[in-house]
Amino acid sequence: MNYMGFINEVTLGGYLQFYVELLLPLLCLGIHCKKRSFFYLRLIPSFAISIPLYFLPALSLFGINFSYLICFGVLAAAAFFLYEEPPFIIVATTSAAFAIQHLLWNIIAIIFGLMPHVDSFQKWSISLSYYLMYGAFVLLIALVWFKTKLRIFINRSLPIVMTVATAIVFITWLLSQYISEWTVVNRLYTILATSFALMCLYLFPALMKGTEDSMMLRNEKVVLENLIEQQARQNDTSAELREIMRIHIHDLRHELEAIETYSDEEKKNYIEKVRADLDMYQGFAKTGNETVDIILTEKSLLCQTKGIRFNYIVDGEALSVLPKADMVALVGNMLDNAIEASSKEEGENRLIKFHVQAVHGLLSIECVNFAHSISSFSIEDYSSSKTPDGQIHGYGIKSMKYIAKRYGGSVSFELKGGIFTVQAVLPIPTN
Repeated sequence: MNYMGFINEVTLGGYLQFYVELLLPLLCLGIHCKKRSFFYLRLIPSFAISIPLYFLPALSLFGINFSYLICFGVLAAAAFFLYEEPPFIIVATTSAAFAIQHLLWNIIAIIFGLMPHVDSFQKWSISLSYYLMYGAFVLLIALVWFKTKLRIFINRSLPIVMTVATAIVFITWLLSQYISEWTVVNRLYTILATSFALMCLYLFPALMKGTEDSMMLRNEKVVLENLIEQQARQNDTSAELREIMRIHIHDLRHELEAIETYSDEEKKNYIEKVRADLDMYQGFAKTGNETVDIILTEKSLLCQTKGIRFNYIVDGEALSVLPKADMVALVGNMLDNAIEASSKEEGENRLIKFHVQAVHGLLSIECVNFAHSISSFSIEDYSSSKTPDGQIHGYGIKSMKYIAKRYGGSVSFELKGGIFTVQAVLPIPTN
């Protein structure tokens, strides 16, 4: 069967059929694109607008049939109507649909050319076979795109690859207008060219995005590890300050005995005040884990200065499964975020509850506080404001997630009714 005979047998719907053959791949390629509201209802006018294409004649100039470009324009308009994506993505996806239609047409034509005695087939059987094969290929493309989650990414490479891919598709189509008798070689060239165009549009930007994401993760990991080390060094400093404070408190108690210049009433009031202050600083945590004791003591003093009630029940030995640096970062960041949120509350809402326990082979670390100042919470959009100097932003929560993941655990965040809950759950090693 020659080329014109094949066209006459399978193109029963004219340019309307060509539009539908473009629309089906577009829907496959747009599986992971952001769809506009009432997407499936929008499909009805997207198809209805193409019905006049059935009556569209061949508009030729210099041997080029421009009716195909009109169909392409209608398809691009339908894509803008269906998907809420940037113009670059819409145009690139439309070009990809055009490439796939060109690709499938030539693959099916080669299959027909290899069929024995195809000239003896009835007209309806040739048309039906073509439509069935085209539909099967479209379903295969939809399955591949759905499983692999392929989509066009916006990055530095997109303008270049889109220009290259669109040029390849356009040039291939333009050359096809001047081919009167198609051979297997011509069709193989078209298949290779359109396949390369699709690779440019989908694989190259995806590879670039993967490389950029990998570099970003490596950089973020370095920052998080530096932050953990900084917090560990800060903890060492806090331990030294704790020892100095103990000595200072011990000296002050002896000095109280030497105060003889006050009247009895003044002396009594002064002594009570000093003892109250000393009791505040003497209230060191005792959990069975020296590092945790230092953290809790430091945060307790900070809470007292801010008027925040800090209640905790902590199994310090259970926390011993974590190395010192990770323990400081995980617990410290959790309490720092709670103190920051609680300092914006009023009255009885200035309260933090911190609970650490080992349950059924799991280490549970939970921190609960009021956070009416936060209207909504999203891990992806969260940005910390604890460091106005601009050096490190938003790494408190990322640090907690990073540490928990390192030990096979997870961290959950919940904001409900003005109460913010953070819970980290980590498996306790059996050894």
